[in-house]
Amino acid sequence: MGTVRGYVFAQDDLADLPQSARAAIEAAATRLERAAAADDVEQVVGTAKELVETVAKVVINALGGTYGSGADLPKLASDTLKALNLHPIALGGRPSLRKLGAALASTVNALAELRNTDGTGHGRATPSDLDASHATLARETALAWSGWVLSATHRVLQDRVPIAQMASDIAGPRTFSRGELPELLRELRINQRGEDDQLKLGLAVARRWSVNGTFLPRTDVIEPMASGSAEYPPAFAEGVVEGLLLDHDGYLRIRPGDLELVVAIGDRLPAERRTPVFETLADRARDALLSYAFKDEAQVEAIRELRRLGGDGQGTPREALLAVADRIEGLRDAARPEDG
Repeated sequence: MGTVRGYVFAQDDLADLPQSARAAIEAAATRLERAAAADDVEQVVGTAKELVETVAKVVINALGGTYGSGADLPKLASDTLKALNLHPIALGGRPSLRKLGAALASTVNALAELRNTDGTGHGRATPSDLDASHATLARETALAWSGWVLSATHRVLQDRVPIAQMASDIAGPRTFSRGELPELLRELRINQRGEDDQLKLGLAVARRWSVNGTFLPRTDVIEPMASGSAEYPPAFAEGVVEGLLLDHDGYLRIRPGDLELVVAIGDRLPAERRTPVFETLADRARDALLSYAFKDEAQVEAIRELRRLGGDGQGTPREALLAVADRIEGLRDAARPEDG
């Protein structure tokens, strides 16, 4: 299949992504090219699928979205195209473009299936008999889809870099004193921002507490939201809710005591937004695995807390959180050694 050609995506298309995301994409592309140079058909198929999955996760993160850590490739790819408004459904006014987009989108599903039958990642009793030309097709498909998506992401992020950087600062290294975080959100004119930006900022604020353990976001922003003493846009609140339950990689990571805050914030969302938000959250929880930081006692306490909250029979916050509890219990049960 040739020699390593040093395939690197256009640097402009990667420029607005965090360094860690750029490194992940370049590493995945390099692994794919090395497999092609070695004429390793099974490795080409496996690494082609991994490249598409890496790009999808990077883009969803960059756009402020979330995903369940166990979400499969077709779902990740579909969510990516929807977030970029590239899904074939969104291209209805351009029939030829819709056909082209639909064809490229469908190849991702085929790539996932091909990896299951002929790629690395699963042990097999006999080697694959896949022709090298078909492995080349898998490689080029992965590169074409990834390049298409990264180019679109660059265009979307160009106007959002300041917010993306600010969200990164909030979630990570920046130090805040008491009252400074709410003031920063006011300076950013959060009420006038687009919903994607509001969601991204909400996720950053919540994860500074839920993942990093910095307490000020909870006391200065999250608790006032739950009590109604502070008002923030619905999309920001939705980001806070997701960030309190799922970490950056889509793993369940819940701190005991936060679930009542999630319910209180959810109950304050407009009725027309509340149900779809929490139905989506429940779906992501069903796809998710437990974070490595989610210790047994935290799991037990979180489940007890969820059961105490109970369901309200309306498919809203409490019902969605019971689905989270079911998922946690299922994962814990699966981890236990069988008797006998």
